[in-house]
Amino acid sequence: MLEAAGALIDVGVPYTELTDRLQWRHPDYFKMLGEVMGTVEFHLDGRLVTARLTRAMRERIGESDDDSDDFVGLIRYAEGTLVAALLKERDDGVKLSVRSRGGVSAQSICRELGGGGHLAAAGATVGRHGRGVAATRGRHAPRARAAGIGRPRLSSRFRPPPTPGGRSRRARGLSPAPGRPRR
Repeated sequence: MLEAAGALIDVGVPYTELTDRLQWRHPDYFKMLGEVMGTVEFHLDGRLVTARLTRAMRERIGESDDDSDDFVGLIRYAEGTLVAALLKERDDGVKLSVRSRGGVSAQSICRELGGGGHLAAAGATVGRHGRGVAATRGRHAPRARAAGIGRPRLSSRFRPPPTPGGRSRRARGLSPAPGRPRR
């Protein structure tokens, strides 16, 4: 892709127009994004965030999921999150896309579920034989915890940044982060 972009720039396509155009998305992308964001849930004191993309959503919107891999990257930026997971229903099961930070290995999580990938980005297909997202969610929770979501295994090189003054938002008299429930 980069070679193609370079060739376009060489023949006079302005760089700013090219980079802008590469980010364009079909309007259905945004409809699907809205549907998926409506499924966001926080687990394990906010360290894990999940979202779902179901067959019913695809049927309603008619979107192919070529761009849906962006969605897991978006939910990954929720404050306090170490692991983000997008569960996408497919004919062959549920495709799990995982992104991580803070020393938690997305690869280890997905290996436990029969997949693989890299330290910060990995995937697996679970719930084969037509089981949907709902059937898959609870069944794999113990294995996911064992792989590091429940109790993040942090290396000494990868610790989450300390809060200002070493105190939580609540201890500093601030409300919880947006979207996080009060306790």
